Amino acid sequence: MKTKTAALLAGLLVLCLVGVVAATYLMTSPESDDVTVSTQATLSKVTVSTISVTVGDSLTLSTTVSDHTSGLTVTFFNNNDVSVGTATTDSSGTASLTLQPPEGVWSFYATATHP
Repeated sequence: MKTKTAALLAGLLVLCLVGVVAATYLMTSPESDDVTVSTQATLSKVTVSTISVTVGDSLTLSTTVSDHTSGLTVTFFNNNDVSVGTATTDSSGTASLTLQPPEGVWSFYATATHP
């Protein structure tokens, strides 16, 4: 009886070890999150026509698309992430927007996406 019990325990031990190894091979990683890929134009730093204006005076913002693509819509934003207007790039890839900013201290940036 002792021999059968020992053999049964040894077989159970081998079965447990084989089961653990087999489980390792059955593991798979979860899928990655969805990835959205879009073509976005690279823009130069927005330039400002002057660094100081009086309320009611105009200010011109300009930026250029790195690949000089014409016909792109460029959206200009202020430092509060509020759109201040749009402009279309010309034949040299430059977009300019003239506006009358309200009183305050402002900085601006622009975005453009290829169609």
